[in-house]
Amino acid sequence: MGWPMAVCVASTGHSLSVYDSAPDKRERARSYGMRTYSDPALAAEDADVTILCVKDGRAVDEAVFGSRGVARSMAQGGIIVDHGTMDPDECRAMALRAQSHGLSWVDAPVSRHALQNGEESLVSWLGGEQAAITRVEPLLKQYIAELLPVGSSGAGQAVKCCNQLIVAGSAALWDSTFELSQVFGITPLKLLRLLRNGAAGSPVRNLLEGGLERGEPVATIFANAVKDLRTILHQAEKHRLPLTLAADAVAQLERARDAKPI
Repeated sequence: MGWPMAVCVASTGHSLSVYDSAPDKRERARSYGMRTYSDPALAAEDADVTILCVKDGRAVDEAVFGSRGVARSMAQGGIIVDHGTMDPDECRAMALRAQSHGLSWVDAPVSRHALQNGEESLVSWLGGEQAAITRVEPLLKQYIAELLPVGSSGAGQAVKCCNQLIVAGSAALWDSTFELSQVFGITPLKLLRLLRNGAAGSPVRNLLEGGLERGEPVATIFANAVKDLRTILHQAEKHRLPLTLAADAVAQLERARDAKPI
């Protein structure tokens, strides 16, 4: 997801320095006129804003606070924007660590909205100090259709957790429905198309249709949502919430992952 973001920013004339662990992706970035570097600290040297789009909290921690992390080289008063998804508690802890380096933190997890015409748009929920959010909003608007400030550090991640519970829960229910439809000789892809304009129609349905058309299994399409469900279950345990549906969704999607392609 970070690649199209970088292309959008570069196309608007911004000076862009990038780092990716994969050499071929750095080569691709150079072909678009981006400056590439061999580690995060070099890419973020004296930067006012650093944008992260990596897999999980562990990857964010390494990119920011590791031996060659961006916190070592950014300009004082700079802002870190994280588009990944992590536990809200983990996010708040990282925001506090960033402050000790003279940096502000904006958690800005994103969600893709797959439209029926095949196009996609992004929405992002922003957590952090309003002054920092205001500074980065013009940049983020280059590639995110809807920016929704929701509170202090970690608040964006909290909303993303809620989003992922709905998304992954819906995906798990669809997968169960496919099992039922096939009893009646209706393939999953045919069912998705038949229900396109009914009450069951939704962005999740749109994502599933596009994925199955490309031959992707349900569990692959929603792999990140399954990862995020584990964060939700951790919060449920911490706050003693009986989120049984979240556990059921994990089990269903893991079963789909291990099953033969449909």
